[in-house]
Amino acid sequence: MVNIMADKSLFDKKRIEQQAQVETSGLLEQLNLPPALISFVRRNRRAIWTVTGVVVAVVVVVSLYGSYRDYRIAKGVAALDAALQAPKASQADLLRKVAADFSSTPASTWARIRLAELTVAGGKTEAALKELAQVDAALADKNPLKPLVIYRQAVLAEQLNRLEDAAGLYRRLLAYKGYEIDSHYNLGRVKAARGDAAGAGTEFQQFLSLSAEKKGAAASDPRRTRAEYLIKELAAQAATPEPGQKDDADHQQS
Repeated sequence: MVNIMADKSLFDKKRIEQQAQVETSGLLEQLNLPPALISFVRRNRRAIWTVTGVVVAVVVVVSLYGSYRDYRIAKGVAALDAALQAPKASQADLLRKVAADFSSTPASTWARIRLAELTVAGGKTEAALKELAQVDAALADKNPLKPLVIYRQAVLAEQLNRLEDAAGLYRRLLAYKGYEIDSHYNLGRVKAARGDAAGAGTEFQQFLSLSAEKKGAAASDPRRTRAEYLIKELAAQAATPEPGQKDDADHQQS
């Protein structure tokens, strides 16, 4: 009976903890750590293990979220591709489903852009412009789709004869590298249409200056000839007084 109790004591919880403590007591010394650090670790053992556990948990959660995010992006791309391949009669509904089911993914953004294009094709330019404005507001400034959405809004604003809005959108595009040349040219057109001859001339000059610095297609851009012609036309208009202004000038001379 005594032997049985002795054997049971080998599995006693307190005995196991004491044995583990004895076996690991010299581990820190074996690592040749400074005595002060060893003392600190032993005093704060519980806190250190707690922090370690939290860090491990965070790493695991972030890893799992990243995997889930990649899964959603892949599923969204597949759903978008299926929607774009669908017959036109059902394409809009499928695109709306992609936009709703995979929000905050590139597939959702592309689905909304395509929906806007379908809306334009259906003759609802105003509704398409509102849709693109919402997409624009949701996109980060560094998102590569941002300038494309801004440009499309500017084009639609011009179609609706909202020249002030179009000019503002083209000015926003100037902040994006690679869009400066086109933006200056389009701003020149819009300002000319609004009757701002001086402003249009300045934009066309900027367009000519920037395109001349480029090699290849940009330097031989056919719009350069058009811009040079418009600069002369705008300068002539600015130099020619309006009929009422001419009468006032003649009256003053007399």
